[in-house]
Amino acid sequence: MKPSAAGVLGIAPHSGWAAAVLLAGTPAEPRVILRERLELSDARLPGSKQPYHELAGLPLAQAQTQLARFCTSAGGLAEGALRALLERAQAAGARHRLVPQA
Repeated sequence: MKPSAAGVLGIAPHSGWAAAVLLAGTPAEPRVILRERLELSDARLPGSKQPYHELAGLPLAQAQTQLARFCTSAGGLAEGALRALLERAQAAGARHRLVPQA
């Protein structure tokens, strides 16, 4: 596949996971380079998939501590999943550089 000059990565978050789609080509003729599910919750952390329900009713300090664990875990999983996604995209012939969009 010939590398594209530009592309776009779209991410749609869900409970404990996100859908990621990497497009290249032109607006008139977009091409899907990759479409994947990114896991963002750790099955070893009970409640990490639905933290609101897990933490509701806990004392505030306990909920804050547990929420911080969930956030740290999700952030690490997201970073790893995005790095792996970009490696697979590059292997598929896509050039990439991350440009945050507001």
